[in-house]
Amino acid sequence: MQRSFKVQSTKNYDLFKKLPGNREINQSNLKRIKESMQKELLPIPVLVNQNHQVIDGQHRVAAATDLKLPVFYMIVPNMNLDDVHTLNSIGKKYSFDDYLEGYAAAGLIHYKNALAFRRKYKFTAHVYMYIWVGSKDFGNGASVNAFKNGKLVIDDLKKCHQIAEDLTFMITEFKNELPLHKRPACIAIAEMMEHPKFDLLKLVKNLNSNAVRKLRYNSSVADDWRNGLQKVYNFNMTKKNRITFWTIED
Repeated sequence: MQRSFKVQSTKNYDLFKKLPGNREINQSNLKRIKESMQKELLPIPVLVNQNHQVIDGQHRVAAATDLKLPVFYMIVPNMNLDDVHTLNSIGKKYSFDDYLEGYAAAGLIHYKNALAFRRKYKFTAHVYMYIWVGSKDFGNGASVNAFKNGKLVIDDLKKCHQIAEDLTFMITEFKNELPLHKRPACIAIAEMMEHPKFDLLKLVKNLNSNAVRKLRYNSSVADDWRNGLQKVYNFNMTKKNRITFWTIED
């Protein structure tokens, strides 16, 4: 049976509450909505649950509050953070930081740890994900889906920090020579770090030598970086002492 909901209006702005885990107000989006409301106030209802937590329309509430205009709203019981994500997948999609900050605000410990990690180190979203989950399920998208569904699990936070510190060291060491801050380079080096015999200082030494000629550092292809870094690492090594990080066709 289809339910019907009554559209109401109010200027009691304190009635509306932020749903824990919902993303923060985007100032450019708020400005755009305020400009639209000043030209014409359309009765587009905000969706709230039975506790008046805003499920959809928090920018409209903020804009109406600033402009002292009425807020049109509908109460739809039992809506929650999953409904926020569903609605936003139809409209403006959630970003990596929206999910991260939202679940952290909702109190999920792995996201709180990940958010602190995100604020300490500067990588791309894919690099963060690889550091947090490792090679397990990373390539098939399972880890990204788990992240979006509030199921991120960081098994070894201390190890993640060590990888991030080593990557940051590498990026800083070669910031004027090599684009190691880019995603394919970062992930390739992080993959190398998973090998039990990997020696960071050996890689640094070889990148500072003629071995760097083996590296196609202008490429944005992950396998080019893997292939090149493997050759650099094993430069002038006997066959029995080389490490095979990946089996890649040259």
